Amino acid sequence: DPGSAEFFQATKKIHNLLQGADGSLSRDELDAYYGCIEDVSREMDRDGLTADVWVLHDPQLLPLARLLRQDLQAAWLWVCHIDLTAPNGQVLSELMPLVQHYDHLLFSQESYVPAQLNGNVPVDISPPAIDPLSVKNTPLPEDRAQEIVAAMGIDPGRPLISQVSRFDLWKDPWGVIDTFRAARESVPGLQLALLGLSQATDDPEALEVLSSVACHAAGDPDIHLYHDPSGIPASIDLVVNAFQVASSALLQKSTREGFGLTVTEAMWKGKPMIG
Repeated sequence: DPGSAEFFQATKKIHNLLQGADGSLSRDELDAYYGCIEDVSREMDRDGLTADVWVLHDPQLLPLARLLRQDLQAAWLWVCHIDLTAPNGQVLSELMPLVQHYDHLLFSQESYVPAQLNGNVPVDISPPAIDPLSVKNTPLPEDRAQEIVAAMGIDPGRPLISQVSRFDLWKDPWGVIDTFRAARESVPGLQLALLGLSQATDDPEALEVLSSVACHAAGDPDIHLYHDPSGIPASIDLVVNAFQVASSALLQKSTREGFGLTVTEAMWKGKPMIG
């Protein structure tokens, strides 16, 4: 089920609140959230979907285990990739009872595990890792990387810094632009790429953030914003690889971070990384 616009608005708000944003969830937002998950569970039940192990990720699908646990032989795992160091109390209180329907919980860091869990469900810490054999991380010749970024408007004859992140409140793209402007005073000709290419359709906030960031860039020809994956000269993974190889340095200016894999990707390629 692709979900409704109201569902994605609600789950994006849940994501932001869990990472410490101000605000609260309304009854209508919670109804949209639970209502869509109930529709999905009925469809899965009707289609007779079964598995030995279910692995569900993040708050979007969290209520499913409560609704689908007819088969007690199956194992249910919930993987939380969100930074829960300063969560909104209302949302945490609403969602944490749902984890009791899982057999195991996985978090990226010990500090992300909410105290409210009280040890009732086994927890493991499983830091995410890059795949060094993927297209994104296999060795790419410098000249090929420069060819790809040049096709996307970058001048290969001038230095480049990049941040590889979707356009998101918590990645602080505005702060990256401010950092670039300060650095350009010392490095004439410096260019900045904000590489937010994504095929995800469940982030209703991304275009709003992109619009705000574009205003902050103020038409500077040395600030390059990439959002739309259509029309790029190679696959997203190859383009990311090329920008990481072609950059003099890379940034990850997240104020909250669930994954942080772009840091590891840059380090894997031997690039200076500012986090």
